Amino acid sequence: MNKIRSGAYTALVTPFTPDGEVDCDTFVRLAERQLAAGISGLALFGCTGEEATVPLEDRQRALRALRRRLPAEAVLVAAGGASDTRTAVSLSRALADEGADAILSVVPPYNRPMAQGIFDHFTRIAEDSPAPVILSNVPGRTGRALDLDTTLALAGHPNIVAVDEGSGDLGFTMRLIRAAPEGFLVFSGEDELTLAMMALGGAGAFSLVSNQVPGKVAGLVAHARGGRLDAALAIHNEILDLAAFNYCETNPAPVKAALAMMGLLEEHLRLPMTALSDANRKAMRDHLVRLALL
Repeated sequence: MNKIRSGAYTALVTPFTPDGEVDCDTFVRLAERQLAAGISGLALFGCTGEEATVPLEDRQRALRALRRRLPAEAVLVAAGGASDTRTAVSLSRALADEGADAILSVVPPYNRPMAQGIFDHFTRIAEDSPAPVILSNVPGRTGRALDLDTTLALAGHPNIVAVDEGSGDLGFTMRLIRAAPEGFLVFSGEDELTLAMMALGGAGAFSLVSNQVPGKVAGLVAHARGGRLDAALAIHNEILDLAAFNYCETNPAPVKAALAMMGLLEEHLRLPMTALSDANRKAMRDHLVRLALL
């Protein structure tokens, strides 16, 4: 069953213990905070969740903890992308079997496949996955973008239900939203563009800044969906600088530093990711103070 609907989804960080293990207790507390603030669902283990350093067994253990301790209706999207199609198929099936409501699958990183290879890769995953598939287009991470024709061709597959659009190309996004088949959802993967994309007909957001301000992002998306663009714009302008500063260094170092300052987790990352620099740490604190988060 496809549980993916329009709304605000948080690309949740993955908390670690001091010895580098996934901190399932903190993971559950972070998830509960998001859902209590009105977030529609949680996207786990993606770029913000340090996907490249979180192997399948860690994802399975975390999913089991979340499924056991969160309300049954909580929507959990699990990242299952890989450079190798066979690996991505295997990951997607294993995560769906563990309770993921949908699989977030990134354009294969590193090997830079051509359009036909990207189409075949996602089609193979969608045909095998017990859960619906959400495409993830983040060329800044993968080195290759989904093009319009390939995305629209994939959108016609019955088990591919949405795209997390993080290319930053608003012209591409406009054409995609205009041409997408009915029922295929286009989500913003860039917080600074969420309002613009929703004004054009986008479905909502896969948000980074909602780690810090889930209620505000949920409110922005709800106002935009309801046509209350002035109210949405007010929230957009309020959180815009924080959303931009979350990329002052490679994601998720800035947002993890912020959440640690807020007392929500211990600031641990898995190498090769490293902690936020001292220079940017002070500026992050200033952003949080401005928004009354400290």
